[in-house]
Amino acid sequence: CPCALAIAMPAAWICALNHLRDKGILIKSSEFFERIHSVTRIVFDKTGTLTQGELTVTQVQLLQDREESVLNIIASLESASVHPIAAAFNQFPHAGQIHDGKVVTNQGVEGSLNGVYYRFGTAHYASPQNTPAYPGIGQWLLLTADAVPIAWIELQDKLRPHAKATIQQLVHAGVACEIVSGDRAENVAQLAEQLGVSPFKAAATPNDKLTLLRQRQEAHQVVMMIGDGINDVPVLAGADISLAMGRASTLAQTQAQAVLIQNDLSLIHYLFRYSARMRSIIRENFIWAVVYNLIAIPAAVAGLVPPWLAAAGMSTSSLIVIANSLRLSRS
Repeated sequence: CPCALAIAMPAAWICALNHLRDKGILIKSSEFFERIHSVTRIVFDKTGTLTQGELTVTQVQLLQDREESVLNIIASLESASVHPIAAAFNQFPHAGQIHDGKVVTNQGVEGSLNGVYYRFGTAHYASPQNTPAYPGIGQWLLLTADAVPIAWIELQDKLRPHAKATIQQLVHAGVACEIVSGDRAENVAQLAEQLGVSPFKAAATPNDKLTLLRQRQEAHQVVMMIGDGINDVPVLAGADISLAMGRASTLAQTQAQAVLIQNDLSLIHYLFRYSARMRSIIRENFIWAVVYNLIAIPAAVAGLVPPWLAAAGMSTSSLIVIANSLRLSRS
C-alpha cells in the first residue's frame, strides 16, 4: 500500500498543526519542526517578549519650567510609532500636529511641533551633544526641545508570567538561554539576574543582534530567536528557527517561522516536548508502512492474497497510520 507511506508524514503534520493552533501556537514553516529538536540556544528579546510590553508612565522629572504638558508632547511624537513605548502615551491627549516626524529604530522619535523641534528617546539620541546622566536604574527616556533637555520620563513594565519557570525548564533540558536587548545595561542586567540568565547583551542595535546571532552560529550553535519588535526583524529572519510573540509587529510575525498567539511563554518548553513526540509518531508511521509493504507485496506477488483481503489490507494500513497520527491531537 503506497498510500500508507505517502500519508505517514502529512497525516502527522496536519494533526500537529491543528493541535498547536488550538493551544495558541501558529506554525508557518515546515522547517520549524525539522530544526527545533537540534536547537542548542534560545536568544530572547526583552521588552514585549520576556516582559509584557504594556508600559506605563510611573514618574516625570521636569528639567525646565514649561506651560504645556510634556506628556501631551510625547503623545504627539509617538503617534506614528508602533513600538510598545508608544502605547504608554495613548491615554494622553495630543499637543498638536507633528511635522517632519521620524521614528528611529531602537533610539526614539522626533519631530517639529509649533516651531519647536523635539526628540524623545534614549539620552544619547535625544541629546547627542551634551548627554545627561540617567536619573537612576529603570527605563528612563529623555525629552528635549531644540536639543535642550526638558524632562525625564520613567516607564515600567511587568515580567511575563511563566518567564522564569520557562527558562529554568529550558536550561534543565540542556538549551542555553540568552537575552539581547536595546535597553540600558543596568536594566537588562537586573532582569537577567531576576531570571537567572547569563550571558546577556544590552544597548543592542538591530545590527548588533544580527552580529551576535552570526557569532553563535559560527560557533556551530543552532539558534532559536524569540522577539516581537521591528528591531528584531533581521535577527528573526537570520535565526535557524524563529518565534514571534502574538502582539509582535506585523513585520516581525511575517519573518518568524512560528507565532506564539497567546503570548504564553510556558508553551515554548511544551513545543520542544511536543516536537519530540511528533518525530516519534512519524517514525512509527513509517516503520509500520514499510514493514506492512515488505510483508504484503511479496505475498500479493506470490498470489497468496485474495482480492478482498488485499482491498481490506490496503484500507486498514492507511487507517492505522491515520489513527496513530491522531494521537498528536491529544495533549
